[in-house]
Amino acid sequence: MHPSRRIAVAGAATIALALTAIVAPPASAANESRVTFVNGIAGKAIDICLNGQEAKSGLKYGAATSRVRDNGSYNVKVFKKDPRKCKGTKLGQTTIDLSFEDLTVVATKRFPKIIVFDDTTLTTAPPNGYIAWRNASDLGPVAIKYLFPTPIGPAVDPVWTKGDQFATTIGSNQTYGILATRPDQAKILAGPKFQTVATGRRHEWILVGNKGKNAKIATFDRPFWAVP
Repeated sequence: MHPSRRIAVAGAATIALALTAIVAPPASAANESRVTFVNGIAGKAIDICLNGQEAKSGLKYGAATSRVRDNGSYNVKVFKKDPRKCKGTKLGQTTIDLSFEDLTVVATKRFPKIIVFDDTTLTTAPPNGYIAWRNASDLGPVAIKYLFPTPIGPAVDPVWTKGDQFATTIGSNQTYGILATRPDQAKILAGPKFQTVATGRRHEWILVGNKGKNAKIATFDRPFWAVP
């Protein structure tokens, strides 16, 4: 299995990933989009600002947070955690344009500092769920091994680079997972991490980190987003 496609890479910022389920609205309103921000910067908690308004304070490495916003253009700025609102050490910024979309935005340490994964079409009818394996790390070439609950996939590891993903619909009530290694090596960089697929939910596994000692796989799941 090869990553299905290269994901669009956006401007700059720093966010880290979460290992917790995200509570989100069950369906979108007439003129709304959803954005999930992930902190992928090891060793830093961050503040996230949208158009000058703080949307999240102190997001930890490996954590994620979802926000519903009206459609439109948003200037996203990421700061090192600061008691002031949208002030202090700026770690990066970019612009996202929302038009009935569902996005996962991962902030990272190195260029490109923001990776944007488009989740808008990752919805399927019950009794299925959706899974997405993603690489937003600054680790260089890596191999992602799929687990069910034992390794599946090709004998030769395809090489993943920053921004690669594999996403597919899958039957519910099955447990899947991943682990990360260097290509064609046995030593584990991160994982294994498992999730049991639930009906009507999208499950994400995102590799983050910039060194072997801080690499991790952030896992979370959310309800499907009903985009008009």
